[in-house]
Amino acid sequence: SSKHAIVDMNDPLIPAFFDENDFSVSKPSGDLLYVGRITESKGVEDACKAARIAGKRLLVAGVGNKKLVTDGAVYLGPVSMSERNRLMSEASALLCPTRAFEANGNVAIEAQLCGTPVISTNHGGWLETVINGQTGWRIADVPEMVQAIAKVGLLDDRQAIRKSAVERFSMRNIRHRYDTYFRSILSPC
Repeated sequence: SSKHAIVDMNDPLIPAFFDENDFSVSKPSGDLLYVGRITESKGVEDACKAARIAGKRLLVAGVGNKKLVTDGAVYLGPVSMSERNRLMSEASALLCPTRAFEANGNVAIEAQLCGTPVISTNHGGWLETVINGQTGWRIADVPEMVQAIAKVGLLDDRQAIRKSAVERFSMRNIRHRYDTYFRSILSPC
């Protein structure tokens, strides 16, 4: 019986899962990264402002309103999956300052599978995916994001961040939760 097979039937929420072999750990470049839709609700403007205040370069990959990429951030536009994964593995941190409720935030999981710390807002799915002070920092506003950027060096064990993400989100571990859940609904009470 695996520790991953324990399911509370009152809360059968099972997180997204990923093939850990699709992601690799690299030495950080020093750049920050934003990946996602470029909309006001995703907080890209906040990411740009925080990076500028922190004195760091921010790379922005995604589709949407490129006019929201401000404060000296570098707009990369849409990138391929392999390029996105390379950028994530080389980033010092991934910024996810969503203003709206984010149900899961797969990009944060993917960054952690690359060993990259995540700086996210402190609500929604980020509460489930970002372990504050271990795999990243959860923040409330731009000043806290600037502070988190300054502290990202404290999370320099990229293998530990990856290990945590693999334990929580790899398909080889999550499959047990699906199996247990489906068996529970198929078996008579």
